[in-house]
Amino acid sequence: MRKIISTIVKINQEYYIPFNKQLMDYLGYQENDEIEFEPRKPFKINEDMPILSAGSIKVKLVDTCFNWGVSTLSTKDRKYFPPDRQEFILNIDGQDEVKHVASLKIAMKSFFNQHPELKNKEYISIKIIEPYKKYKLIY
Repeated sequence: MRKIISTIVKINQEYYIPFNKQLMDYLGYQENDEIEFEPRKPFKINEDMPILSAGSIKVKLVDTCFNWGVSTLSTKDRKYFPPDRQEFILNIDGQDEVKHVASLKIAMKSFFNQHPELKNKEYISIKIIEPYKKYKLIY
């Protein structure tokens, strides 16, 4: 029997367990299905524990952003996005654009062409609106 291994991700005030599409198909699950699981040990919720947020991701601006129009995610932030080639919506300058991550890269050439003034900035941020589905570019 093989084990299913996945990393639990915290986005805003919710936790997510991302599954590979092939695994979801094999198990017969679809997006938005509710999955029931049994914890390995008993637990009690601590109401006094603060809830931390991972509401946005910083993207370092480097020459490749302006030369090739490619933004690169850090390996620690990659988990906040859907799997490679799976589409998501990125709101850029008030317009929703369909994007995907290829490895750690997101193509945004038109954005970088329209904003050469950002060459003086060190970072831009991508705010998580709806995990794995919708994001907003903030600069």
